[in-house]
Amino acid sequence: MFTYGHKYAFAGQKARADSSIPAYLKPLTEIAAHLAGKPGRTFSQIMVTQYPPGAGIGWHRDRPVYEDIVGISLLARCQLRLRQRAPNGGWTRRAAPIEPRSAYLLSGGVRDEWQHSITPLELARYSVTLRTFRPGKGEGGEPQR
Repeated sequence: MFTYGHKYAFAGQKARADSSIPAYLKPLTEIAAHLAGKPGRTFSQIMVTQYPPGAGIGWHRDRPVYEDIVGISLLARCQLRLRQRAPNGGWTRRAAPIEPRSAYLLSGGVRDEWQHSITPLELARYSVTLRTFRPGKGEGGEPQR
């Protein structure tokens, strides 16, 4: 996994400045901007991850300092699963197939109230995840100036 722009420090629960976003990844910020309806410069964190055959992503919700999350899926098809705690204590579930070379946006209620995961795959997969900070949150969780 490679992280550019900002790296999340779990120990301090803060985003810390990291290496700058490489020029070859900058066009992906424009794709993310188009999906989210925000300027490309607001996507200040990019993570590139390789998933070998058999790997998936467990249930989680991205850290609260991040607002919009755009995922770009490469090489293999995957299943994006979503779940939300139901009033009866069970789960409401949804799923969406994610094709290679496609992108998806997690924003608003889906971003904040639902967990997401990716089922284990038979083939290798790469993903590029782009994130914006929530308003008033910047490097280290401090207000942006």
